[in-house]
Amino acid sequence: MKLVIAIILMVLAGVCFAEPGDYRLTKGDKEMIESAINDRCQLFKNMQNNKTEGEYIKTICVMVARATVYQRFDDIMALPYQAAVTKILDEGGNDTVIILNAMGVKAGEAAAKAYLGMNFE
Repeated sequence: MKLVIAIILMVLAGVCFAEPGDYRLTKGDKEMIESAINDRCQLFKNMQNNKTEGEYIKTICVMVARATVYQRFDDIMALPYQAAVTKILDEGGNDTVIILNAMGVKAGEAAAKAYLGMNFE
């Protein structure tokens, strides 16, 4: 019982004296994120018969995945991607563009969840 109390106190002390927000993504972290996201989104591009549609889905996928992953680690880095995705999705378009946007968003969410290790659903 003393050991459990000691562990709880150590955890609480660590939380109290930690410096929140002190961690910043390094260049290596960013390269690893970019590589993983590009690889996963490339899979969705290759699933399309039409090369232009595949490239469009990949572009949306990359932006959504970057926004989601960077939101997890660094809110400031996520802002440009969130703004770009919001602008693209608000523009609308014909039925094909709306379907491609939806496919790109779903692909991006899947790529981000896979990178973050949340693909257990």
